[in-house]
Amino acid sequence: MDYERAAISNFKGSSMGMILVLFILLVIITSAFCSWENGNLINNGSDDDDNGSSSISSSRDFTITNNSATIRFQLSGLTEGASPPTPSAILNRSGGQNFFNVPTVLNRDVRVTANYLGYNLDSTLAGSIGFTLRVQTAFTGNIYLVRTSIINVTTNAPITWRTTATSLTINDV
Repeated sequence: MDYERAAISNFKGSSMGMILVLFILLVIITSAFCSWENGNLINNGSDDDDNGSSSISSSRDFTITNNSATIRFQLSGLTEGASPPTPSAILNRSGGQNFFNVPTVLNRDVRVTANYLGYNLDSTLAGSIGFTLRVQTAFTGNIYLVRTSIINVTTNAPITWRTTATSLTINDV
């Protein structure tokens, strides 16, 4: 007598279903801990910064461009604790650029104020310019709202300026 082992299994039919269930769980878990804002990953985790508050692991970049042909600017003041501009504290004439990186902190209005002294071609003082880089964040439902702006631009130098949400361009009068 030959005996055959018999088994009831629908494993073959449910393997695709199991993969689908695992993928859905992966999506749910990652969306609970991460969000995307304009293509940038924002960490929703509870990593604490130095003052014990919850923060987002993200920052916003600002560009300052000097299109003046006659005035070079030198950074003279920056909000305490703020990162200095890159590549240097000098904003050269005719297209020189400084880049600021301002952190985003959940439910906080982060402001970085920068002041520059302007010098003519003969190194005499031409005046100054100051401005505030602002990053506002808020959490609404499952969405982080991040708004950037450049505010409080003041100058006594013979220049004009134009701003967008993340850039300040300086021009000759």
